[in-house]
Order: sequence, then C-alpha cells, then structure tokens
Amino acid sequence: MSAIIKAKSMDEIFVKMFDGLVDGTYVDRQIRPSVFSYNNLMVSSSCRYDFDLGMVGLTPTRWPRLINDYIPRNNLARWFPKIKTLNRGRELLFPFNEVKPVVRKKMSNYNYGACLLGLTYRAYPPKVTLFSRATNWAQIGALDLALAHSFAWHIADYMGNIDVEEMEFAWLNSNSYLMAITTLPFLVSHGRLLEVLNGDFLITRDTKNLMKYFDEVKDPRYAPITRIRKRTAYILDGAYQRVPVKHFRLFTDKEWVQVKEGIPDDKDLRKLRGGYKRTEKRPVGTLGKAVTYNLAREVRRRESRLHYKRAPELSVHRDGSTPRRSKSLATVG
Repeated sequence: MSAIIKAKSMDEIFVKMFDGLVDGTYVDRQIRPSVFSYNNLMVSSSCRYDFDLGMVGLTPTRWPRLINDYIPRNNLARWFPKIKTLNRGRELLFPFNEVKPVVRKKMSNYNYGACLLGLTYRAYPPKVTLFSRATNWAQIGALDLALAHSFAWHIADYMGNIDVEEMEFAWLNSNSYLMAITTLPFLVSHGRLLEVLNGDFLITRDTKNLMKYFDEVKDPRYAPITRIRKRTAYILDGAYQRVPVKHFRLFTDKEWVQVKEGIPDDKDLRKLRGGYKRTEKRPVGTLGKAVTYNLAREVRRRESRLHYKRAPELSVHRDGSTPRRSKSLATVG
C-alpha cells in the first residue's frame, strides 16, 4: 500500500511513516524479519526538522560517514552558485555518489546499489526533493531526512532571503522498510514497544523473538544485537548521547565561508571531518552496565518518561484495541 504522507514538518513525516509501517497501514509485503512499503511519496510544507537521532539509537559520528559515502563535496561547492541562476519553474539536480558495495562475511552494504540517488532544488516556490531507492526506516530514514534538512539549511543560508520554514520538502522513496532489530530503539523511545509485544502486529513475532537475546544471550553471534541492546539501554537510562539534527552541516564553518566566497578549484573537500554539534557523553547508567536485561520489564518501569509522539490519525481502532493483520498482505517466512 503506497504511502502518500502530507505533513507540516520532517519530524511528522518520520513518525507517520514509522507508525504506518508498525501498524501495517503502509505495508505491501512481509519477508520476515522485515516489512516493506513500495512507491512512497512524502511531502512536508516546510523543511523544519527538530529531531534527536539518539532516540533511534544513532551516534553523532554516523553523520560524516553518510556524507563521505554519498556527497562529492567539491561538486557540491560548485553546485551552490547555480541555484542563483535558476529560471522559474526549473529544478536543479545534485546527484549523489554511486557507492561501491562493502563486502563482509555476514553482512554487506550497498549490495544492490546506492540507497540515496540524488536531490533537486526548485527556487520558485522553494522546494527540496529527495530521491531514494531504499530506506531502512527506523534508523536510516531519520538520518536521510537530516541530509535533506541540511541541504535546505545550506541553500537558505547561501541565498540569504529564505528560511527552511518556507521551503517545501518532498521525498520519492521506492522502498521503505522496517527491520525488527533496528526498530527496537525507537519503539522504546516512542512508547510503543509494549503495545507491539502485547498485540498482533506484523512485527510482533520477530520483536518477541529478539527479547530472548536481551534477556538471555550474553554474546550473540550477530553483532548488531549487542549494539542495539546497548543503545536501547542508554535510552532507558536517559544516558544516550544527544544528536540534534538541526546542527548537521555539509561543510565545516571555515569551509562554508570559503564556499560562499567562491571555493578555489584546487581545494580538496573529499572528506568531511565533523559537521555536527559535539554533545556531551552521559555517564553510563544501570542498564548500560548490564550485559543482559529484561527489556519489557524495564520499559514498564520507565514508561511514564518515555517520549511518545504518535500520529493519532494512523490508529486503526479508536477504541484502543490493537490493529490486526491485513489478510490481503503478501507474507513470506
């Protein structure tokens, strides 16, 4: 079921799509342990994005890694002067890098090509459009939105006569999906984990299966489980490192001054070092020091202070009962 989402901010896009995938509203297919939604269009009336990537289990250093994978920054520096010459109704393309597969024994990245394809800017009225092949929504979806927001900030600052609040955003996304393991941090910080565990959602079975790793298995063979368990513990302890996306930049402050003045042709901008606000690391809490813990029990203990920002219009039942599986959904696994 293709998602057509209309929102007022990028935050709202992220939450609406997340809830729609969890509830099954936008799910076309399940291939366990993931659910998939195809041919999606998400539109926001502004490029405002007030989000904390720590809530989805990411750290600040994930930002420069994304930029260095996808953004040829020398090309980007030469792209900005072109936006001032845009004719009315035209859109200017910035293509992203065609990334190479990263081959590992157990898991590889970019096996099927780049996930992000490119971005366009239209000046009249101002609009940023992102084009994607595929997005692991629960974590990378939030990060990809941060990339589009950062482009919008730089464009607004370069032009000097517009603001991100005035810029429309659209995202054409061919394949948005949830993986059970990467969904856990935001299920917790979003306040929906217990609902999923106690309900009959498409992701319920796989989420329950992961609980034994949190509670029993000290050294999983699958390293991401250990990482997600630790990041989720930090969220529950209130000890996760804050990662405010509104401070993400495509250039350092010094580089950005040079770009606005006209970057020299021999300037090397191949690697971004930094580009994010350096936030204090918080002391590790009780759960963060534990190797294993009962996730459901710890969520119940802290339920009152977990962040809850559900999009109410996506609730299938207004009486509080749990959304159930769609019989027409294609399921594999």
